[in-house]
Amino acid sequence: MRSPARYGHPSVSSSSGPATGPSSAPSSLPAGFFVINDGWAPEPDNVFPDVVPEHFESVTTPHVLLVPPYLWTGLDTLELSGKTAAFVMAVPITEPERRYVDEHGADALADRLEDADPDIVDLWRASII
Repeated sequence: MRSPARYGHPSVSSSSGPATGPSSAPSSLPAGFFVINDGWAPEPDNVFPDVVPEHFESVTTPHVLLVPPYLWTGLDTLELSGKTAAFVMAVPITEPERRYVDEHGADALADRLEDADPDIVDLWRASII
């Protein structure tokens, strides 16, 4: 997977397509609520389905795959009051890619993403599957 030149997401778009300005990453907000309210496990290799469309219209990548934060250094696992805190990065993925994870596992998709080198911050990118 490509280390993108910019780390923000496109701004909220209209149905005419993506906007070009950066914004904070609001797609992480609904995921956080699911972790707190529904007990979703924010661990590497987990997929959070349908969390991106909460803030962006007509995306091709409605799901996120949680992976170790390979774009940044120094984000090590921490031990806090007897609990382990690990950093993860949410990579937006398409529906075919989500099905691929279900069938072949997250590592297999990560290998395919690395080979295809898509722009992982493009919420409207084509599927690599």
